[in-house]
Amino acid sequence: MGSQKMSELLFVAKTFIFTLVFVLLMQYQLGGSTLENRFENWVQKSTVTSQFQKAAAGATLWCKNNFNWAEAKVKGLWRESISQRPSASEIHSEERASR
Repeated sequence: MGSQKMSELLFVAKTFIFTLVFVLLMQYQLGGSTLENRFENWVQKSTVTSQFQKAAAGATLWCKNNFNWAEAKVKGLWRESISQRPSASEIHSEERASR
């Protein structure tokens, strides 16, 4: 059990060091802008990014439409079940009649 905790701690330390080195490398300036800025611009101009944005917009619209449909169905079923129940005055009049 102790070696497992040690390996978990070693994993965290390695990950931390890798992240630190990566972040420092991304701050390296090349031609007046950092590697981070160059990568960010490349990602924003990429055709893959626009395809992801279109897919996400379509998925969002699909979710919205299906949520609205489900909400309408639930409200309709709820209204239907309420309309089929006897009102409080009908219940009381039935109780009085049975006495």
